[in-house]
Amino acid sequence: MNRIATSLATAAAVLVATAATARIAAAQHAPAPPPPRGIVRPVGVRAPPGVTAASSQPGACALVAVAAQGQVVAGAGALQTQAWGNPACLARTGAMAFVAGIAGGRSANARGVFVADAAGVRAIAIGCGNGGGAPGPGGDPAPGGGTLAGLFTGTAFAPAIDSDGNVVFLADLAGAPAPRALFGWVAAQQALVRIAAVGDAAPGGGTFAAVGPGVIADGAVAFAARTGPPGGGADLFWWRAGTVRRLVAVGDALPGGGTIAALATESMLFPDGSDVPIGPLPALDECGRAAFRAIGANGGGAGGATSCIVVRSDLQAGGADSVWLRTGDAAPAGGTFAAFDAPLLAGGSLAVFADVALGSGATTAGWFVGSPGAFRRALAFFDAVDGGRCLGLAVSRAGVQALDERGGLALWCDLALSGGQDRIVESLADGSLRVLARRGDPSPLGVLGTLNAWPARSAAGRTVVSAAIPGGSAADAHFVAVACGPLLAAAPCARIGGTTHVVDHGPPGGWFALAASPSATDQPLPPWGTLRIGPTPIFVLELAPYAGFAAPHVARLAVPDDQSLLGAAFHFQSLALGVPDDRLTDSATIQLR
Repeated sequence: MNRIATSLATAAAVLVATAATARIAAAQHAPAPPPPRGIVRPVGVRAPPGVTAASSQPGACALVAVAAQGQVVAGAGALQTQAWGNPACLARTGAMAFVAGIAGGRSANARGVFVADAAGVRAIAIGCGNGGGAPGPGGDPAPGGGTLAGLFTGTAFAPAIDSDGNVVFLADLAGAPAPRALFGWVAAQQALVRIAAVGDAAPGGGTFAAVGPGVIADGAVAFAARTGPPGGGADLFWWRAGTVRRLVAVGDALPGGGTIAALATESMLFPDGSDVPIGPLPALDECGRAAFRAIGANGGGAGGATSCIVVRSDLQAGGADSVWLRTGDAAPAGGTFAAFDAPLLAGGSLAVFADVALGSGATTAGWFVGSPGAFRRALAFFDAVDGGRCLGLAVSRAGVQALDERGGLALWCDLALSGGQDRIVESLADGSLRVLARRGDPSPLGVLGTLNAWPARSAAGRTVVSAAIPGGSAADAHFVAVACGPLLAAAPCARIGGTTHVVDHGPPGGWFALAASPSATDQPLPPWGTLRIGPTPIFVLELAPYAGFAAPHVARLAVPDDQSLLGAAFHFQSLALGVPDDRLTDSATIQLR
């Protein structure tokens, strides 16, 4: 589903035209399927003067193979990953989720949803064939009846995973009342649940005529679904604990005035004649927030049509909506925002790919990260990257979490207009840019070829690199680029009475002492660095060896069921030992809710 734009100006024109058509369709129920965006290049646009190329720092200590073409998975068969075209999603704990074909499985067209973690690679759901095709037999039993049939692949359908190991994916069904449904894998129960299906009653009236893929965080799943005729656009919904609710719909009010004219404007048509709304999907975070892109009319603070990114402060409690970005706002480093793709949320920050108007008809595009009043340009066309300039970027997709809670962002870029010089890079909160992988780099399985353009990222020092490996010991694979460390990361929020986790990552041979405190400080403590927690009281929770580059160490913590703790914050920091010296890591804070 990658689409290379003939020119950036054309891409912007198509998006503006799409937005206008979607508003008309919303009012008149007329078909108006917009083309999904994928990879965009500034073809035909001159580089601005004064831009010089500079080398970028390396950002990874190791590239670790996680799942490869031909790898045999017990109880399933040999993986047919096609990783260059099918991105993998990543949890903070290091667990990875992906869809792959299966050779030697229970049927000729077997396909599965897989999870890879410290325990290895395993199938959590097996179906038969491609989503949107003729349903095949032989899949796993599905909640609600029938069996899993076609599973969907490609960027829009990457199976999202959270830090508890729960996964959400879309599947066709055979022998079931519904032809298609969105499912969740509940790791604690080792079982599937049906979230929403075509034909289900929709909150607010009507039935779901089309259901799309979803995102997951904090025990909630958000997705796009259509209740009207094809081409009419889709609304956004969310699910928790068996109940589907409406997140936002066309016609709802926009913060600052006006109404929403369009939300999920992208859809894909399949060989069986069905369509799937694929986005832009909303984003969720572990603190209960949600973000979505909306196209508004008759106000919205702009006196006319506008596109904006809206953040809801508390999904479950129906918290207030606020606009974080709007077309016409000044963009960092110049110009004004002209259009937005799907938002990403993590740790109070938002990331989004956006088109930017520079004046006199000139346009550019790039990724932006931050919060109201504090956005930065992470990477845009013609920015210096690794001795060249960025001449290709991939748009944001909410299902692939590329943003971490420290404000770090994983990105794909290409240094050639014609392709072939792609990189996976990380943009850190301080504005620095580091290269994690290049086409042509060595890997444990051979020389890297085409890199998948949607890398997922974790604050625990891991970024997915999915790539072809021409001439390698495997044709393609999902890798993780692993930071040197030591690093500490934690869920930014946790629920009273639930569980949470702290992740420690460091090099092989090192140890760490994990400590916690209800108070924070900023106290130099030579020669170990800066103490960020305490200084009193400090509780040492664990002394353990680092797990090395293959997987981080995950400490699972129970949160007492004590309402007096509501709103309390706990701060965590580790003392890394022998890495090769002894030093304090950065800290992480968990807010109880």
